[in-house]
Amino acid sequence: MPLPQFKNSICFLLPILAVSTLSLPVQPAPAQTKPNQKPEQKTKAAGATYRIPVKDKYGLPIAQIESLLKIRNSKGALAALTKVPRSTGDTDRRSMIAGAAKANDNDFDGALLLFSRIKVFEGTPTEYYLAAKTFAIAQNYQKAIEMATRGINLNDDQKCLEIRAAAYSNLGRFDEAIQDYETLARVYPAWTADYLSKEAAILLKLNRFKEALLATERAIKANPSEAGAYLMKATSLRKLGRTAEAVEASTRSLEAARARLSRNREAVFLLNRALEERATCYQILGKRKEEAADRDEIKTSSDQVMNELIGR
Repeated sequence: MPLPQFKNSICFLLPILAVSTLSLPVQPAPAQTKPNQKPEQKTKAAGATYRIPVKDKYGLPIAQIESLLKIRNSKGALAALTKVPRSTGDTDRRSMIAGAAKANDNDFDGALLLFSRIKVFEGTPTEYYLAAKTFAIAQNYQKAIEMATRGINLNDDQKCLEIRAAAYSNLGRFDEAIQDYETLARVYPAWTADYLSKEAAILLKLNRFKEALLATERAIKANPSEAGAYLMKATSLRKLGRTAEAVEASTRSLEAARARLSRNREAVFLLNRALEERATCYQILGKRKEEAADRDEIKTSSDQVMNELIGR
């Protein structure tokens, strides 16, 4: 069967606010290793410590390669790989590194070819993350979970946890996805509101509206300016029949999204979703004028985004 075509793909979508889609997180990455850092390094997260050896059993400089992959220097990583003569049994290990380098450069077709040939997986946290990302893009979510879990077992890697949570969602393994988002929210407090908003989206999908509302309230407490949290709160309130309160939460989501527009065009998505949510609430309340105004604004905003995309 031919491989899926996704070379140079940029639309690996984790469920930002909808658990049915998968997206690569747009949060800042964890601190990266500086190029001049000593090759032997300790990677710490969530209390876990994983020491990357300077060289592995094949003589490959894996600590150096890990550092280079982290700063997206794929050419440097491959150069370090090719400097070491081949040895018996190192084919899988070399394929893992080469596949990670290709995935790092968004060549997911090439990466998938290499990863699919590997019989025995060995790797560092960044390699496992890039392998998990590749399999997730190919919609092989079970393999993505396997690779992400390997990375998590080494050092509770943040990006591996994000991918695994999204993959669990896509497979309908919602309780496991929720558990991963709870871990992320606890271990990485800077992104707590975003992770709890994703958790709330899953709970809404499961019709667990009261739990979803509690998750959104925790998210808002962590970051009162998180537009997604207010949007999920609005939806939760509407589903619970508390429509007037949902209007207020939708309005807060709109305000937060508008505040982000100058810095982040992705906020347009949240703005339109908040407008749609509020318009639905107005419809339930019989406020036709307000509903029409919100739907007109959605159309105007969508037209502006489309004009930007086609260069008008």
